[in-house]
Amino acid sequence: MVEQTVFGGVVEFMRRLGFYDVVLPFLLVFALLYAILDKTMILGEEYRGEPRRSLNAIVAFVVAIIFVGATQIVAIINEAIANFVVVIIVVAFFLITISLFVGEGGILKFTKKGEAGHRWFVYIFLPGLFIVILLIILHALGWLQKLFTFLSAHWSEDWIATILFLIGIAIFIGIIVRGDKPSDQNKD
Repeated sequence: MVEQTVFGGVVEFMRRLGFYDVVLPFLLVFALLYAILDKTMILGEEYRGEPRRSLNAIVAFVVAIIFVGATQIVAIINEAIANFVVVIIVVAFFLITISLFVGEGGILKFTKKGEAGHRWFVYIFLPGLFIVILLIILHALGWLQKLFTFLSAHWSEDWIATILFLIGIAIFIGIIVRGDKPSDQNKD
């Protein structure tokens, strides 16, 4: 059992106080709406071309209060932001891992187009690395087991055929769209 810390107690107190369900969503909506109204000057401008900041603040405040009153919308936003943060973490770990292999101090030195190993690195290694990092994050969140349970319950030959068909179509479209591109020498 994890022992309660002082900062853990502060976070729990703030949760019970409604900080995460009321205050932070209010501030987020207020700041975003105020910035949009201020930048676009939808509600008009003052006599010197300045936005009407007091009117923008009042409108943003009222909309943020109404937003916080709709608890279902706040729950959706909280869930979406949490998932968005997970995506940011996955991308950050992916970029950190890539930086180990490329760049000045990296292990692999063949990331320039046309050099040996570039295609292998770009088309096989990077997607594989991204999938591994994504699986690690999904496992840590407990979503991987739910995904396996869903797939084992709903897996059929139709699913496999459909997935293979869609992959085949994507490859076919990629080949057609890519086509033959003129080389740099033929441009002159």
